[in-house]
Amino acid sequence: MFGSISGALSAELTGEGGALRKCPVDIFSERASMRRESQGAATGMTVSALNHVAHRMSIKIITSTMAHEFEEAYGTTKSLNDAPPATVDEIQRLTDDLPTLNDLVNDKLSGQNIKLSLRPNIVGKSGGGYIQGLFAQGTLTLFKGAFRSYGDLISTLYHEYNHAYNMIFLRRNWPTNLKLRDNIDEYLAYKAEYGYTSSTFAKSQMNYYKQLIPSNYH
Repeated sequence: MFGSISGALSAELTGEGGALRKCPVDIFSERASMRRESQGAATGMTVSALNHVAHRMSIKIITSTMAHEFEEAYGTTKSLNDAPPATVDEIQRLTDDLPTLNDLVNDKLSGQNIKLSLRPNIVGKSGGGYIQGLFAQGTLTLFKGAFRSYGDLISTLYHEYNHAYNMIFLRRNWPTNLKLRDNIDEYLAYKAEYGYTSSTFAKSQMNYYKQLIPSNYH
């Protein structure tokens, strides 16, 4: 169960001025990892082109492992396009009900004392861009963008928990160059996200970071 990860997975709901709760023992000393939001279409793109892209994206979602698991779990009672409630209980249900997310959180990351911070009223920003989620110093933070739809929420959870897995189990064996380590981390997180969600955005990010790292990490 989501809430039974060695009694260690807790959550906080904070307002505009709330501070992130840190893990009691800071075992994550390197820079934060995050999932950026898909950027909007360029100015001047026609409505028909936008509709075409949206149609293609919807096909991708329908054929993804995430969509299959979601349909198996909830049938017609929920849609990936629905806005989810920003509650710990809803995240617990998703983590328990979706096999791929369950395997990552409740099995591979079991006992790792990962905190969860929900900030549905705050727009996540980093480096001049917008982000939906952030994993830093043992805490996974979900921002406003992650709660636009179930698809966004599940994608962000899976992406950020993959960052957690990388930092705990893999990162220590990577090259010492910090920027290179960051690029490997992002590549692997987007690769996992694309494999689960078939998201065109995750695929584009995966291919971007793939060019920046040695081939033995592909």
